Amino acid sequence: YLIGMLFPEFSGSETWRTTGRSILTTEMSRQVLADGFHAELSTCYHAYSLEFALSALLLGERNFDRFEENDYARLKAMADVLVHLQLPSGLWPHIGDDDGGRLMFLSRPSPFDYRPLLQAALNLQGKRIVDSPPTPETFWLNGRRDDAGLQEVKREYAAVVLKPSGVIVTRG
Repeated sequence: YLIGMLFPEFSGSETWRTTGRSILTTEMSRQVLADGFHAELSTCYHAYSLEFALSALLLGERNFDRFEENDYARLKAMADVLVHLQLPSGLWPHIGDDDGGRLMFLSRPSPFDYRPLLQAALNLQGKRIVDSPPTPETFWLNGRRDDAGLQEVKREYAAVVLKPSGVIVTRG
């Protein structure tokens, strides 16, 4: 999808775009559980998958190729999982395998620092986390220079049950 959108001058670009979009949306619905956690149950793989989906949806938005509402709802649920799992330090716990994969290495944040990704996903929803200033990586993902006009979301560390994933988050 991304290559088809970024290089429309190539003869196969329309096929790449439509095929890539179809595969992405099919796999998002197949691989993301009802609670928003990726079926691999790995925080690293979850963030990696969220970055792929977010990049496609953002590129589609910028190029008047909006995805279906259920794709945005799935992206929101995936971002919510990151909100629930985020530690007070701002990082995420190591759950599952850890390959530290990223779609784009625009900088070298810690493999367990998904703040730029979470910020960009929330910005797409018109939101921002109050105590988390925008990062350069967030800018590279969504192009927003500031948080002006975004609904402020305060981080609340409540107990959450992600039933399909079998994950329970509690705070002391």
